[in-house]
Amino acid sequence: NFADSPSLVSQYLAEMRNRNLQTDRMRFRRNLERVGEIMAYEISKTLKYKNAPVSTPLGVEAICQEIDQELVLATIFRAGVPFHQGFLRYFDNAGNAFVSAYRKYKEKENFDICIEYLASPSIEGKTLVLADPMLATGASMELSYRALLTKGTPAHIHVASVIASVSSRSHSYWWMYLINGILLLLIGFFFLEAGWAQDMMMVSFLSALAFIYWGFTIAMTSYDMKPRSRE
Repeated sequence: NFADSPSLVSQYLAEMRNRNLQTDRMRFRRNLERVGEIMAYEISKTLKYKNAPVSTPLGVEAICQEIDQELVLATIFRAGVPFHQGFLRYFDNAGNAFVSAYRKYKEKENFDICIEYLASPSIEGKTLVLADPMLATGASMELSYRALLTKGTPAHIHVASVIASVSSRSHSYWWMYLINGILLLLIGFFFLEAGWAQDMMMVSFLSALAFIYWGFTIAMTSYDMKPRSRE
């Protein structure tokens, strides 16, 4: 996740999200390509390699490393094309797969995802890299993947996206986790007091320690789940 630490991707992403710069179509496309190139490099670290002897210009044999697995790069038309191009610049020998998906609206906020076109080589036993620059509900990604499965079952899958929405549904009840954490802490302190009063120090101490640990962990989790205000 490139959002975990600042890098060049942060700069490219800032330019893509800047409404004053989005009208520069060439820059927008190029930034998508750049992010695709960087992601391709990161994914390359997870691939399998083999030793390959090569003859250098000095006439000596050198042992180098080459990718030892077949790749298929897939994307979703049309927004994914520049992003896909960034991956192609790095994975020269990879196969290409294209899926055309679109939203068929029933009402303003109600729509179905429809797949109307698929062009792909066999992905059986290969490494599939599915790239889509914007991940909202994930419906397009899921249906595109299901369509690609008609071409075989990949051995490995990498999903790449530039911007992804975060569901706030699971964060709406963060305060319930906080209350549960506080209650567990109170129960833990109760066991601690009961142990001293009834001379059951060891049993109560261990129970109290467990409840205090659970309460503290859940309370801290609720803090992480609390929705952050947007600046």
